[in-house]
Amino acid sequence: YRCGYGVKEDFAEAVKWFRKAADLDDLFAINALFECYLYGEGVEQDEHIAFEWLKKYHLDDEVIAMGEMANIYYNNDRVRDKTKAFEWLLNAVKQGGASFIEHIKFDDEIEVLSEFFTKMPTDKIVEMFKNKSKAADALFGLAQICDKKFSLPEDDYEDYRPDKNAIELFKKADKLDHKYAAQRLGELYYLKCNGASFRNDFKISHKWFERAASFGIPNAMYNTGMGYYNFGEFELALEWINKAAELNYPDAFNQLGEMYYFGREGVEKNLEEAIKFFRKAADLGNTSAMFHLGDCYMHGEGVEQNEAEALKWFIKRQNGDEAEGMAHLAYMYSWDSDYAKSFEWYSKAAELGNAEAVYSLGYCYEEGNGVEKDSAKALEYYLKAADKDSEDGIHAAIELYLNDENIKNIPAALKMMVDKGEYYMHEVEQIVEFFVKASEADILAMYTQDITTALEAINNLIELYKKACGEYEDDYYTKNLTVLYKKAESLEIAAKKTSI
Repeated sequence: YRCGYGVKEDFAEAVKWFRKAADLDDLFAINALFECYLYGEGVEQDEHIAFEWLKKYHLDDEVIAMGEMANIYYNNDRVRDKTKAFEWLLNAVKQGGASFIEHIKFDDEIEVLSEFFTKMPTDKIVEMFKNKSKAADALFGLAQICDKKFSLPEDDYEDYRPDKNAIELFKKADKLDHKYAAQRLGELYYLKCNGASFRNDFKISHKWFERAASFGIPNAMYNTGMGYYNFGEFELALEWINKAAELNYPDAFNQLGEMYYFGREGVEKNLEEAIKFFRKAADLGNTSAMFHLGDCYMHGEGVEQNEAEALKWFIKRQNGDEAEGMAHLAYMYSWDSDYAKSFEWYSKAAELGNAEAVYSLGYCYEEGNGVEKDSAKALEYYLKAADKDSEDGIHAAIELYLNDENIKNIPAALKMMVDKGEYYMHEVEQIVEFFVKASEADILAMYTQDITTALEAINNLIELYKKACGEYEDDYYTKNLTVLYKKAESLEIAAKKTSI
């Protein structure tokens, strides 16, 4: 009856049948009655009766129903009303607090709420929620959402800017003694200055971390200590880092280990003490400490030299990946210029299928590190690494194909770029330069007089060149592209003649 399917449209009749179904707890009918009262279809329009039906649809969850009313008034063209939308939204927030706020999905709702609460005095917010703790949780929850949605990504250090409403809401939450508000403010200001201690935002960050430390947060204590360290106040730095360590904070143990290992300001060098702290940090999962322990066992610093123990810690650092641990040990030996040992461990890691190790063996052969120099062997390993999708292996093979007189193979370099979709601009330009200068006869000779293959190669190079240059087009690019097109056209004509 509501839609006029098979009968004449009749909203009043529809409501009658919907009521019968709703009395039997049919959710579709309950939702339909909500809509009828909301839109005034078959009944007098009544927002409050509509809400009661919506609440019943949501199994008497009043907060969810209020939030749904807000969504409808914000987004439904038939009843759009921002004033009513905000009223319903605010009622939902008052009753649901932080648990409701974390489920808000629409940006316009978040924006209007954040603007409202940033302008509202803190004492009035407490009055609204009738509870200081509930008000603090609500402000913190809303600040978190603003932070996630509207701050620039945290990996964009060059131009990171936290959302201004998030900052203000975190500050209000801190005024109400929310435990983690100051901690997040410290993090935001630290991100804003990219950790540069000479910037004013670093000082602001430090102030907030110290405030958070007063709540007994280990991470905040550690960051407070590191802030003092950067300011050159080493006694205070050590005091706060020790406080964090007393609460078993892994980074604090690692930092203490580094201070004793290097003999940094405020601490005398003591390798045995360093090992003790590194071990505590490593046992709590700190990967930097695992590296330090491996390094100490490798070189016999503070402990008896033990290669097996060093390997154990490098493997643990790589989440238990034995091949990765071996490759890391090999890298450490190469750093010490012990190339024979480095080659030995890269070989062991390569046998277990580690792509980095396979590539590194190629590099050993290319440079003559721990083995006799052999560019053919180097290429063999680079190609094996490339088969494992190692970018280093792919580019190393391409470089040999382009530049090593014993290996030089322009078609192979181009094919690898096309097949793997990996290339650097200078590699593409080097091949383009070769093809531009080469005669048609030279190009055909490279492809053993196979015109079809040569033509395919030039067309592939044209597409690669266009992709590599992207928007950076200039006269040099246009000139080269024109020459390549002419060579392709010439080969295409030759191909047609051959087929005839």
